[in-house]
Amino acid sequence: MINIVNVTRGLVHSYIGMTLDFSMPDKVTTTMEGYVKDIINKYVATPALDYLFHLRESPPLQQTDADEFHSRVATLIYLSKRVRPDALTLCSFMSTSVLSSTEDDWC
Repeated sequence: MINIVNVTRGLVHSYIGMTLDFSMPDKVTTTMEGYVKDIINKYVATPALDYLFHLRESPPLQQTDADEFHSRVATLIYLSKRVRPDALTLCSFMSTSVLSSTEDDWC
């Protein structure tokens, strides 16, 4: 069995979605810019629908899609709690639909 060890040298390191920058003396800068871009590219396909805050009849999601919706909402909550607190209102609204998500929620 061969064990491979990765060594990262330099002043900028990436770790679990964060970028740690040690290039300034006595200071560490942490960003999640790459993580944010990945989430936006993965999940954001269309703007919110005009009737977002108006309840209407919509078919329920299939269980696999409902699970994916729940996962996406959880991912966005993680992101907004750490780097985009302005998105918390939207995430809170979306989290009200995770137990009975519909096709409109998916859109």
